Amino acid sequence: MALLYPRTATMLILGSISLILGGHLSNPPLMAMGLALILSPLTAYTFLQFSTGRLDLLKVERITDKADVFAGEYLYVKVTVRNLGSQPFDLVEVIDRVPEGLNLTVGENTLHTPIDPYEEVTYSYILHCPKRGKYELGPTTIKIKDRFSYFEMSREAYPSQTVYVCPTMEDVRRLEMMERRGMDLLSGVHQTKIKGIGTEFFGLREYIPGDEYRRIDWKATARLLRPIVREYETERQISIMILLDTSLSMGGGPEGQTKLEYAIRASVLIAHLALKRGDRVGILLYSDHVRRCITPKGGRKHFYNILRALAEAQPEGQTSLREAVSHILPRLKERTITFIITDLEEETPTLVESIELMRASGHPIVVISPFGPSFEELRLAGNEVTRAYAEAASESIREDREDLILDLRARGVHVIDVSPSDVIPAVLGEYLKAKASGVIREWRG
Repeated sequence: MALLYPRTATMLILGSISLILGGHLSNPPLMAMGLALILSPLTAYTFLQFSTGRLDLLKVERITDKADVFAGEYLYVKVTVRNLGSQPFDLVEVIDRVPEGLNLTVGENTLHTPIDPYEEVTYSYILHCPKRGKYELGPTTIKIKDRFSYFEMSREAYPSQTVYVCPTMEDVRRLEMMERRGMDLLSGVHQTKIKGIGTEFFGLREYIPGDEYRRIDWKATARLLRPIVREYETERQISIMILLDTSLSMGGGPEGQTKLEYAIRASVLIAHLALKRGDRVGILLYSDHVRRCITPKGGRKHFYNILRALAEAQPEGQTSLREAVSHILPRLKERTITFIITDLEEETPTLVESIELMRASGHPIVVISPFGPSFEELRLAGNEVTRAYAEAASESIREDREDLILDLRARGVHVIDVSPSDVIPAVLGEYLKAKASGVIREWRG
């Protein structure tokens, strides 16, 4: 259906008035003018209607240089328009919608051009992607107008596509640089060898298809009447699950430096490091319900699944660790080190009960807890009066929090209280300690 511009309606009204008034006054010139005002847009509309079928002969395609992009990077977009028909278009407008949050830095996302029969026209632009998130690029719309711009017709020519802006990889690059230089990732923590087959005997386990025959322990096999293989020190792999609190309170702190942002950076690092070393990693995002769950697996593709999940994480809703624990426990088929990253601002009885339920299932637990006021101090830096009030208010919060942490530790739960400067080292350190101690996979049927 054609869109009628306001000035077109005005011409039709004026034409009608002139025609009626000219007839009433027996004024032929006025009647002729009125008739011309009416016929001009009507003629244009007739010709445009004749052209509307050809809109389907305009084919549009959008190509991006990557499916996923990391925060702070750029995305190259190319749009191609093809006229598959035998008639030209005097003027075609192409609009590729850019979502809010992605910044147009080079080129334009629109095009105004004539297109000859069987011609192909291409244009491109570059987007800056400053913040992680899930964005919808598009759809692409094409519009045609009549020669006098009385009417316009349009249609959606290409659908929208999802673009994941994943968390920044700066921390990972820094970590890889340290490893290339032979530096300890965390001084005094990392003691585990990660290369080679290893020669230090660790233990025995049942044969799994794919194991090398030279590792079969024939004496144990004869004794137990089933194939048994030897495991060595460097073969020990661990399974890791990250339960990440994404409730509203985790959004505390300045933009880009909130508790949640630091927790996401730590999660990216631990996933990268663990998967690189042959471990299995999963992640569950929760608030008052489970928002996303990826069970522990290995491999590079799995790492990008985790990144996409983290790209969508936003601080919203209340918090319920019980929902997260109830969801993940049936899905863990092996002994799994569980990192719970939360600010501990859930009601104490429910929180303690949820952690106890996790421990009762045999999974080692590490609670990494960002302390809210420490993150608010980043936002209030330079405002001494407001900061003084915030520090006074934080004392009450600190006392209740310390009581909760002491209670959890008394129950045998490993709790680490962290500020912005040590949340990432704390999570990495705990992973490396777990790797060094070699928590072995134990299938639970």
